[in-house]
Parts: sequence; C-alpha cells; structure tokens
Amino acid sequence: MPEQIDANVAPRAGVEDHPFTTATQFLAQLAPTSEQWSSSQGWIFRGQADAGWKLQATAVREPDPFPSFGVAPHVGAEESAWSRRKVKQEDLLEIFRRGLDAAGTVVPAASPRVLLSVDHSSNATPLREAFPLMALAQHHGLPTMLLDWSKRARFAAYFAAAEVAQNELPDARHPRRDLGSHLAVWALRGVINVSMVPRPRPDQGNDIDELEVYQAPGGTNPNMRAQAGVFTCLVSTIDTTIEEHAARWHDNRRVPPWPPLLKRLTLPHAEARKLLRLLALEGVDGAAMFPGADGVARAMHERSLWDQPDERIM
Repeated sequence: MPEQIDANVAPRAGVEDHPFTTATQFLAQLAPTSEQWSSSQGWIFRGQADAGWKLQATAVREPDPFPSFGVAPHVGAEESAWSRRKVKQEDLLEIFRRGLDAAGTVVPAASPRVLLSVDHSSNATPLREAFPLMALAQHHGLPTMLLDWSKRARFAAYFAAAEVAQNELPDARHPRRDLGSHLAVWALRGVINVSMVPRPRPDQGNDIDELEVYQAPGGTNPNMRAQAGVFTCLVSTIDTTIEEHAARWHDNRRVPPWPPLLKRLTLPHAEARKLLRLLALEGVDGAAMFPGADGVARAMHERSLWDQPDERIM
C-alpha cells in the first residue's frame, strides 16, 4: 500500500494525492489501462522533479522573465499585472516571429477550426491566434503563459525522473538544485480545446479564472509531437495556480459530488534512477522524447545514471 506523503509535500485543496514508495508501484499506476484513467473525458499528465512545485507557467511563476529576451519594460502602471504581462508576452512573440522569419524557419499558425472554437473578448486574454507560435516558443525555453503536459503518463514520468537523476550529478554549468524529496506526475482531467470555467461567485467580481487545454500543430514542432505534448493556459487575472483553480472548480460543484479534476502521484527521489531505467526498458528515453542525434546522446548519458540492474527484470 502507498505510504503517507512526506511532510514537506503538503496536501493541497482540490488535489487528490496518491503517494508511492517504489518505482514499480508508481509505474503500474501510470499504465493507460489503469481504472483511474478510464474517464471518458481523458487525462493529460505533467512530470515535475519536485512534487512541491506549483503548476504555474514560467511567465507567471517568475517575477519578470521577459527583459532577458530583449523585451523592453512596459509602462502603464494603471493596468493589472496580468494585462501588463500579456503585452510583454505579445512583444516577446513578435521578436521570436521576426527571428524565425529571418532564419528561414516556418512560423506556425493556428488553423481556422481552432480560432472559431474560442471567443474571448477580455483584453486580459492572450490572443488564440498566437497559441501555435507561443507553443513553439515554450519548447525552446522562452517564457510563456503556457504549461507543458503530455497525453502519455509515462512520458511525464520520464521528464520528472530524468531531471532528478541529472540533478544528482551536476557540473560547473548546472549546479545542483534543491528539489525536495519527491518527484511527481500530475494528472489533469479535461477535453482538448474546451475551457473549464468555474461558475461565477459573488466575491470574484469581474475576475477571469479560466483553464484551457490546447493542442498545438505538430508539423512545426517535432519534439512536441514525439512527446505527445499538449498545453494548458490558465487565464487568471488573480494570478492563481492550476491547483487553486481546481479547488475553486470543486468548490462550485459540491452537489452532486464531482470526480477530481487534478491528481498528484508522488515518488521518493531515491527511486528516480530505477524509474528512469524501467521507462527505458519500455522505450521511453531521451532518444524517443527528442528525435535526432541530440536525443540519442541524451539517452546514452541517461543510461549512465541508471541504478544497478535488477536481475528479476533484466
């Protein structure tokens, strides 16, 4: 049976926790045939090296990540923090678009079907036409309002385990970070291209708090295609997190009881290397996640991080 989650990873409202002690148990629960993923609405998954990290996009999580990518400070103190961030995001994407065009690289664009499926009038809402470009920027390390997920639970587990294992052997360029004691795979229930909007509450006023799951075009992003990648965009003028959004979502749907919107499966870091090896035996490694020579080199390095082979499974 799973043990109680470590004290440094506190339970969160709106999150259903599933702590595990071994990589084998953990991986069994992530099987696509597991009953807990049988919802007709489907699930998407995100792996994080630290189970205590919040589910928050880089552009929101960091104080102001845009100047380091050439985006000038935005004037307009009368605007909300979210509106100012939206303007900076658009400036960043325009710089990125011009750079792609100058380099002769295809600039991704949204399909008409996606544009017709969403109608937002708020000036705090990111332009949906820019989502394909934003998704590409996200996969190349630029700060965006998107958060990476995968339609495959094992892919999410790979990213969590790989980061923990890499962190145990830091080099001069990548010093060791404090990643807590557990890794996590988050699971979010939802339907692609459908917003999950909580019912209005009297104390929310005109605040926006919407969570959308977005599927970007795969033709211009081979890594995202290999990783079965999707994205979430939390449009929240109150700068919330996805877990806080999930808590409000459940709070507005107390009767009848609703199944969980968000789950967190955790595993001690001591099991990360074994998890990395078990995933590799199923073909989930750096070479599969990052097509090309760089991915092969990544997989070779990961092999050196494995734990000692277990005779029962080799």
